[in-house]
Amino acid sequence: MCLPVAEIASKCVISDMNLQPSVLFLFTSRVLIAIIFGAFAIGQNSSFAPDYAEAKMSASRMFALLDKVPTIDAYSDEGHKPVSTKLVVRYSDDEIEMG
Repeated sequence: MCLPVAEIASKCVISDMNLQPSVLFLFTSRVLIAIIFGAFAIGQNSSFAPDYAEAKMSASRMFALLDKVPTIDAYSDEGHKPVSTKLVVRYSDDEIEMG
């Protein structure tokens, strides 16, 4: 006769401890509740796995964008500059005209 490992282990523990049935029921119920709540927590947290993978990919793209060296140097004085920067704004009734 082949017994599962858990059954053999539980028989060894029970025979060594000489537990009363009420204490045994208390221990058994605590273990079952712990297993059920653990499985429940794993099930809830596994739903976040796709979001975690997507966030990790987005973070790597952000870091790649921040590490990229721009082709235009914003602090350089070289290059073309506008001759004038004049802006005229006209308000009439409900319209705004810029030119």
